[in-house]
Amino acid sequence: MKNELLRRLYFGEIHPWERTAPPDTDEQELNQRIDKSIQMLRSFMRTEEVATLEQLLGDIDSLKAEETVQAFIDGYRLGAQLMLETLDFKPLSSQPDDDGVL
Repeated sequence: MKNELLRRLYFGEIHPWERTAPPDTDEQELNQRIDKSIQMLRSFMRTEEVATLEQLLGDIDSLKAEETVQAFIDGYRLGAQLMLETLDFKPLSSQPDDDGVL
């Protein structure tokens, strides 16, 4: 079917984030070190300090999520621009031609 990929994207059938590979060993080790450090910090803190740490970690997660979304958008745009340039696509002019047609 023509434009099958676009149809699947429109109907929400494509989920690139579900295709990510499982973390490799280095990434798993880094996650474990981070978790261990956070737990150690929590053990030294009072309740209100732990709440501040949790807020900070949540804010960092939110920032990382926004950065990831923006990177996806930028990558998608770059891919589209590469395709257009590769196909030597010339955008339609916003000026009417001699017959008055855009």
